[in-house]
Amino acid sequence: MTASRSYAGHLSLSFELDEPIVLSHVLTTANIPKDIRNELATCQTPQDLESRLREKTETLEEGSDVRNKLQNASETLAQILGGASSVYDAAQNEIQSLIPEFFYFAQYSSLPYSGPYRQGASIA
Repeated sequence: MTASRSYAGHLSLSFELDEPIVLSHVLTTANIPKDIRNELATCQTPQDLESRLREKTETLEEGSDVRNKLQNASETLAQILGGASSVYDAAQNEIQSLIPEFFYFAQYSSLPYSGPYRQGASIA
């Protein structure tokens, strides 16, 4: 992941995230039966998964174990998204909340950089 802030204060984040793998993880951790999980694993977006979870839940008997697991998966997905439209956006929002607005560092000469280090320089 790379985070940078311009002098104007604009934060830029760059990272890779495989959204379908995150969606698959939601299904796996909810202990949804394999046949249903395989059926839902084709979902590529959170909206698609949420829609398919809702459809599948409506076909099952109220209070059944599988229905409860599907509802738990839906709740977990909503918690991960936190109102964002994608897993990437949710991750970006979470990362942004952890990055300070202002960072002061007085000894820039001791910061690591991409070039070779000077002999005798120590990085704390």
